[in-house]
Amino acid sequence: MNVINKSLSHLVLVFSPSGKLVSHSLDSQDFHINGEPFASLFEGGASLFDTLSRNETSVPGPILFLPAEKHYIYIPHLLKDPSGTTLALIMTLIPDTSLQEDSAFPDERMIRMDRLAQVGQLAASLAHEIRNPLAGISANVQVLAGTSPKNDPNQKTYAMVLEEVARMEKIMKDLLDYARQSQPHMESISLPVLFEKIKCLISAQLNKQNIKLAMEIQEDLRVRGDPGQLIQVCLNLILNASGAMPKGGEIRIQSEKTPVAVKIIFKDSGCGMNEETLFKIFDPFFTTKAKGLGLGLTIAKKIMDDHAGSMEAWSRPGQGTVITLSFPIKKI
Repeated sequence: MNVINKSLSHLVLVFSPSGKLVSHSLDSQDFHINGEPFASLFEGGASLFDTLSRNETSVPGPILFLPAEKHYIYIPHLLKDPSGTTLALIMTLIPDTSLQEDSAFPDERMIRMDRLAQVGQLAASLAHEIRNPLAGISANVQVLAGTSPKNDPNQKTYAMVLEEVARMEKIMKDLLDYARQSQPHMESISLPVLFEKIKCLISAQLNKQNIKLAMEIQEDLRVRGDPGQLIQVCLNLILNASGAMPKGGEIRIQSEKTPVAVKIIFKDSGCGMNEETLFKIFDPFFTTKAKGLGLGLTIAKKIMDDHAGSMEAWSRPGQGTVITLSFPIKKI
């Protein structure tokens, strides 16, 4: 079989921790491979899956994808939850340019967007499957709590179960929000007006944490974008920065205009990050926090991509973190 989805210069396949294919970017009419084991899809697949699932290597390498009878370069990515448990193995397959001269090597943004799209589909599927049972559990526990005497010792158990169900429902909502990210409704936005709104939304919380918010936004500076989505991005960055300063500190937001871009720079005086953590901050489900799903920066990065912009991060332990949002001038 040599039929490949012509719209894709590369492929994305998502495998469960046991090695079953659960999602892919191939044309499902030509490839009926969902549920197939990793070992049956790739030459030498059994030993490679064992190596990748143990996280012994993340280095790209050549591989023969058997259903398409084509050689690719694979880029592996282990998706893990905050506790380090593997959720999925994502394989991005790029045509092997050493064997196919007419194949164009896709840029990093395209690879990332396709990979995130597949993770989004998987997340949405999981969320829908889990939400209905959770609703049933919540409804039945509420009935038990309502029909039991207030002094019933089981009331504490009922309250604990409902609290945990609510937490799970919040996680499911975050998953669905991630999967349903809508296209931005673009308009011309005044940055001073936008950040005045953001300041009103966040100031009270920062004051409680003894964190100073300093804004230096140029007058009459504008970008083109979706106001709601950009507020979401900025609030996420501010909240992340505040989380890195448990004893208080300062968040400074500055604007800068160059011949090719408008930049918004977020600087904090927090604890900073090492190089390994910095490399992973935009990966879905990666977090260093005790609570949270690890999707905030992933969603923020995707929003910036949808705005034809970029998000870059710099950090050093003990020196804080700097996040820079860039909007190309030609899109304003």
